Amino acid sequence: MRTIKRRSRQLNKGKWDIALGLTQTFAAEKDKWLCELSRRDNIDKIKPDRIYRDILVKSKYQSPFGLQARQWKLAIKDAVETLARSWQALFVKLSPLIYNNTNLSDMQRHYCYWILKSYDRIKMLLMHDYPILDSNISEPEIKHAGNYLNRIIRKCRGKSPRVNGNRSFCLDQEMYTVFEDK
Repeated sequence: MRTIKRRSRQLNKGKWDIALGLTQTFAAEKDKWLCELSRRDNIDKIKPDRIYRDILVKSKYQSPFGLQARQWKLAIKDAVETLARSWQALFVKLSPLIYNNTNLSDMQRHYCYWILKSYDRIKMLLMHDYPILDSNISEPEIKHAGNYLNRIIRKCRGKSPRVNGNRSFCLDQEMYTVFEDK
């Protein structure tokens, strides 16, 4: 997502109140989706945001905070991108831990890295349903590697991201117009 900051003249009280209200409702909507998608049974929805968004559109979702359809879609997109960045940062932390673990064989390391390549497989792992890799790795080895990966994910993950301040909101090019007076 690209950020463009535009300069404007001082807003009057009414327009400023509208902008503040929009930041609060956008932050509330984004936080709702961050909480919803952070649960371990929803981690597989951190794919391209349009897949989950299209499901919501088909079910005629309406924002409980009163956001327009374009705005809640942007809030979902922002939440998905935030969670994806959070998980990607976690994967960077986990890679050296997996590589340096002397209790894992090369096949078990490969298995751990293979799991980290897909949110669907991570969801299965977090639910203790270990995905099967098409290779000659035994089930006890899979369970040992899966338990280790599960343990270091819990240890290194920390808290899920949340909205801490109502300071911003997203707009796309169809939601506003720029004009110059005189």
